[in-house]
Amino acid sequence: MGFLDDLKRQADALKTQQTVDTAALARNATAVMTNVPGPQQPLYLAGGKIDSLMVWVPQSGDIGVGVSILSYNGQVQFGMLTDRGLCPDPEKISARFGPEFERLRKSAKARVRNA
Repeated sequence: MGFLDDLKRQADALKTQQTVDTAALARNATAVMTNVPGPQQPLYLAGGKIDSLMVWVPQSGDIGVGVSILSYNGQVQFGMLTDRGLCPDPEKISARFGPEFERLRKSAKARVRNA
């Protein structure tokens, strides 16, 4: 067996562990949130500038809410997926993203200023 065979076995083992971890998460969680720091300079695809990026959290089982936060090129994107059966008014949650983020930004600025 060579290096590539070893590499394939390791990748297969990782996939199996990810499947087990995802199943455990689905059985024991009702919400998932992720914060992904993205590149802070513009990216290009086929010569065109990419204006924004979006990421979605993995959801399975009975996970009712998934929130993703992604920074890219000086901006922050928020995404949310919900199960209407578990979260009938997701607009109430998403309407708070902007104001709460602004409050957090002001608080961070004040801490830097007072440091």
